[in-house]
Amino acid sequence: MASMLQRSARLMAVGAIFLIFLAACAGAATPAERAPTAAAGPPGEDTAGDPAQGDDGDQADAPDGTLIVRSGTLQLEIVDLPAALDQARTAIGALGGYVSASREEGDEGERFATITYRVPVERWDEALAGLRAIASQVVRESTQAEDVTTQAVDLAARLANARASETALQAIMERAGTIDDVLAVQARLSTVREEIERLVAQQQDIEGRAALATLQVTWAMPTVALADAQRGWDLSAEIDRAAAQTVQALQGLASLAIWLLVVGVPVIGPVLVLAYVGYRILSRWSKSRPRRMPDAGWGPGAPGSSGAPGSSGAPG
Repeated sequence: MASMLQRSARLMAVGAIFLIFLAACAGAATPAERAPTAAAGPPGEDTAGDPAQGDDGDQADAPDGTLIVRSGTLQLEIVDLPAALDQARTAIGALGGYVSASREEGDEGERFATITYRVPVERWDEALAGLRAIASQVVRESTQAEDVTTQAVDLAARLANARASETALQAIMERAGTIDDVLAVQARLSTVREEIERLVAQQQDIEGRAALATLQVTWAMPTVALADAQRGWDLSAEIDRAAAQTVQALQGLASLAIWLLVVGVPVIGPVLVLAYVGYRILSRWSKSRPRRMPDAGWGPGAPGSSGAPGSSGAPG
């Protein structure tokens, strides 16, 4: 009984020490959360929000302490694709950037490449101007800016709290007297360290995206009229379509013949036979009927007729 009471007392002491350290760490992290707000400017001055964007799409400089993630897309038309890609790689490299992804497709009639560049954010405008100068025509351009200052501040505060918790747990582990206490603190310490690693990765990702802007450029050669016309016509496809139309026409004729044989002969055949028999009967009847001869006593050529009305035909 006494051993159980002693063990419970030790656990309560360990828990009390842990809560005291957490309270102290939270109080120490509070100024860090307020520091960016105080550094942003005097009270009443609105420094938060997205940076201004000019009519030409270039972003204005962000206030100090603001993290902006810049990204954009360009669709450029060029005459010589390999030469343009080499010039762009050289220009981006001179600004401290690099190619993070590339894809090239097409045939002899039309070739294009999609290249993703990472450029230092302070050289963003220079990169845009340099790539525009290489192209013969700018087909499409789009730029975006995302303010990630709040996310960065929140990550920094959470990371500071996690590291303070790690320090407190390490101190508690040194004072733990039993194996059960050590295992409990160690499990909690492992969880806190995993949280620290995750927060560090997120912080590095945000800082990396804010430091290096992302620019995706599509380089395309102008479409040749002949190649464009040939691309829309395929000889084998046309032959297949013509053969299909011929087969469909023959199938229609065959279907019509089958319907005439199956439906037309039983229905129309008797009618045609009856019509033919009637025609033959009428023909024979008309041939066997005697013809009526005209009367000789009548007519202008009959004897005794004078051809004038009222004349008797006798000599006067």
